[in-house]
Amino acid sequence: PNANQTKSEFFTKLVSMLFIAGEVLIVEDKHGNRYVADSYSTHYDSTNGDYYTDIEIWQGTKLQGTVLQKEALVLRLSGSAPISALSGFSKVAGDMIDSAVKAYIRGQGNHGILNIDDVAAGDPDFNAKYKDLVTDKFKKFFTAGQAVLPLFSGYSYQDLGSTGAGDTRDVRKMIDDIQEMTARALGVPKSIVTGEGVTDKDFADFITTVVRPITEAFVQECNRKLYGKKLWRSGSRMAADLGGVKYVDMFGSAAQGADKLIGSGICSINDVMVRFGLPRVSEAWADQHWMTKNYSPAETLLDGLEATETGQESLA
Repeated sequence: PNANQTKSEFFTKLVSMLFIAGEVLIVEDKHGNRYVADSYSTHYDSTNGDYYTDIEIWQGTKLQGTVLQKEALVLRLSGSAPISALSGFSKVAGDMIDSAVKAYIRGQGNHGILNIDDVAAGDPDFNAKYKDLVTDKFKKFFTAGQAVLPLFSGYSYQDLGSTGAGDTRDVRKMIDDIQEMTARALGVPKSIVTGEGVTDKDFADFITTVVRPITEAFVQECNRKLYGKKLWRSGSRMAADLGGVKYVDMFGSAAQGADKLIGSGICSINDVMVRFGLPRVSEAWADQHWMTKNYSPAETLLDGLEATETGQESLA
């Protein structure tokens, strides 16, 4: 897409921005590089079309001038429910985790009571001695494996020990809950997020509810802006193939399916090669469609059946 990003990085940013902002603006600079805009100002015009200014494309670099709506690719997330749910939930979730971590740290730390009598408090050097005691000596005392705490006259320390309150499992459980709630807001099955127990149904739901709508929106916008009505009608257009998204074992059950696809004429050999992530064969026959001799037109089969029945009746 541009000199600073790979294809993977470009689309990762595209999808991230789409869920964060609900809208993505893809612009092209004078050198033909395409960028997902970091920020921009939108000016709405129902008559002539919207236009965009102050477009930041990369690490503070701005695109000069004005970009018309028809000159850019604009993707919008259908419905604002995920964004609204996440924006309100993110701050609450952050506060919850922060409180849980603080409670755990406090529960595992040492606690005590420092008693200071009136005579020690009236010492002219009290402030300096107190600061040195609580900021230096107590710190070394609590962190050292073995240590002695020297106290001046008028000071006494009562060790309360550690309360042991809180548990790291509480923090982990809270993070798991947040993960699950976030996944639900985005329409992503929990198993996809954790990577555990992913079923075929989970994966199909993920493709149907999350991946396909984004893909179709991108394809439609590209066909509308980059190809146009004339090329689209003539058959020159962009199409997205999601058939290779899921990993398949080419030596397992997929081998039989590949044989059926080629033998029935549905796919060419190169079509199947692409599905398996293999390089295409640079031969004309690899793009042809083949059909085994087991397949025949229905009329032929019916004619053969009728001829057989007629022959049987003649013999009778």
